Amino acid sequence: MGNLEKTATRVQITSAAVAKALKNRAKGKRVVIRDLVERSMYLTVGPRGGVYSSSMRPRGTRTDGKRHPQREYRLGTCEELTPAQARIAVEELRHEIARGIDPRQEAARQAAVEATEAAKRKTLAEVGALYISAKITPARGKPTEHQRQQKLHVEHGIEETGAVGWIGDVSQAHIQSVLDNHRNSPATARHRAGALDRMMRWAVKRGYVALNPFADAEVPPPPAARQRRTTAGDIQALWNAEGLNPTMHAFTKLALLVPLRATELAELTKDEVDIKRLAIVLPGKRTKNGDPFTIPLSDLAMSIVQDRMIGSNGRLFQLNTAGGAMNSWANYNRRVRKFAPNFGLHDMRKVFVSVLAEQGRGDADTTDSLLNHRQSETRAGVRAAYHQANLWPRQVRVMRDWAELIAHAVEHGEWPPIDYADNVVELIR
Repeated sequence: MGNLEKTATRVQITSAAVAKALKNRAKGKRVVIRDLVERSMYLTVGPRGGVYSSSMRPRGTRTDGKRHPQREYRLGTCEELTPAQARIAVEELRHEIARGIDPRQEAARQAAVEATEAAKRKTLAEVGALYISAKITPARGKPTEHQRQQKLHVEHGIEETGAVGWIGDVSQAHIQSVLDNHRNSPATARHRAGALDRMMRWAVKRGYVALNPFADAEVPPPPAARQRRTTAGDIQALWNAEGLNPTMHAFTKLALLVPLRATELAELTKDEVDIKRLAIVLPGKRTKNGDPFTIPLSDLAMSIVQDRMIGSNGRLFQLNTAGGAMNSWANYNRRVRKFAPNFGLHDMRKVFVSVLAEQGRGDADTTDSLLNHRQSETRAGVRAAYHQANLWPRQVRVMRDWAELIAHAVEHGEWPPIDYADNVVELIR
């Protein structure tokens, strides 16, 4: 536009004058027609059409004390406005400037507000990605198993809602579709709903949505506690099982001796074994709660670990035949329960605590510390400071005691008999 030849004239702008100017416009020329009636108004006619504008000076002074320069305000095209309507627009503009309002600054402010609102009008999937990045993905290192599971519940839950538009359009019907999708798996439904509810509460705080539509969702009640409990007979059967492949058998034996979580044990590498201390040392990124954890090993457990370390450059127990991380625990359970119908990997952690207590081995603080629970009754309140003490010698003794109990179960198919005589107090007659 700046390279166009420019000519100017002043006449009373009428519809006929506008039509004539548009008809006679020449390529490469721009004609400016100033109005005789409203002297601040002018019409610019160029190759693409005509535009009404007005030249005015905002009220007041600049910060340096000088008056504001003349500013050009666009009123509209000649297709949008008649000459009379353009003059009315000039009068409205004059009133706004007299009130101290600069229409250009106001338009810029409104454009910024609309841009901000548009930026917030994100889809459920977009907000989900932001939430995962801000609240789940660790700043450094690999995510823990718990973080990985939380990420999957958010991503799968968003997909199952079927919501593809603006997050503000998400309703309870969407979360209901997620719950209906898992009507036969209440535990999964609760995980999905919980993950989506936490995400939406975060989105409300960040201004992406006004209300959390998942807050009042009718989530299924917690599933009934499993009645399965691994017995000493199950342990005997698994230890002597014929038919399990060597890797799965060695993994199962170590799971009987060491109360780590299934994934923590399945992903074990030789770099996480401290042979001098006879211990497994897990970094925070490998534990459910994100806390580093060290657990002592009995001689029997250490012998299994050292056998698996020979020639190993990766996982000590490559349970996934495809070479990746273990992702088919249902298949594992199906195989081992052919020998021990009541066996459960996570259940062994409960058996570890309860059998040690029944046998009078160790104490609640020590056995609980070997489960790596961040929050528990034994670490709450006034006992929290006490629990910071070094329990290592007691932990070593408990793990040795547990290995002796497992050896007894393997040999006899039952736990050692409990002598209650020491607990009987004779009443005074």
